[in-house]
Amino acid sequence: NPLISRPIINTPSGQEGGVLTSAPGFLAGTVSIASKSEMAGLELNLRYHDYSRERLHVDGLVGFRYLRLAERLRIQDQITPLAPDFLTFQNASVNAPNSLADEDSFRTVNQFFGPQIGGRLSWEYRWITLESFAKLGLGITQEQTTINGSTTLITPNGNQTAVGGILAQPSNIGTYNRAVFGIVPEFGFQLGVEVTPCVRLQMGYSLLMWNRVVRPGGQIDRNVNQGQVPGSPAFGTVTGPLAPTYRFNDEYFWSNTFNVGLEFHF
Repeated sequence: NPLISRPIINTPSGQEGGVLTSAPGFLAGTVSIASKSEMAGLELNLRYHDYSRERLHVDGLVGFRYLRLAERLRIQDQITPLAPDFLTFQNASVNAPNSLADEDSFRTVNQFFGPQIGGRLSWEYRWITLESFAKLGLGITQEQTTINGSTTLITPNGNQTAVGGILAQPSNIGTYNRAVFGIVPEFGFQLGVEVTPCVRLQMGYSLLMWNRVVRPGGQIDRNVNQGQVPGSPAFGTVTGPLAPTYRFNDEYFWSNTFNVGLEFHF
């Protein structure tokens, strides 16, 4: 059981501090951090094709684009007391065989809806095709943040759960929504090689950018008033402003994509 402390900024002093998870001779504990990210999209486009040269082809497109980025960050502590009356839960001592478990959960969902325009330039020579494309989507990004936290006293006779972990407290727990102006450009290229008259091997790369999204790590406020923390000895004594609080902190997002595939003609 090495020394493990969850870093916070104590309110109202404004000084760096920590909440113990493990301490030699006093507490044995573990910290588990899990992060998950999912991205999906859908496009519906109308395309106009023009043979401007024998080997050069130009496409213009107009359509609609949808994107969804969903992410989650979860931090969990498991704490077992080694010394009597050192660990507390809502100001009551927690002694062996009892233990504490707390959790902070930050989940964000971003959804883009909007029209897009773009174009593609293709050059063919014998059995090689080289393509480049660009798209620009303008619309609305719906941002949503959901924060949850809890602390559970685990005993042989049953468990008791209180609202609030460490970084997720009653002052910032909840679901928050807003809509902002969204800009989504995408650029890329693709190389095609005719393996046979009916089979083409394709390799490509694209870069997609998104001007404003909320992500879990950016929604964490490290200012913590320990009077709200169920596992803190100061629980119930709230002095100064309530913290942590919530405000939207969005950032720029980009995604690099590499693809390899086969195209069949018949």
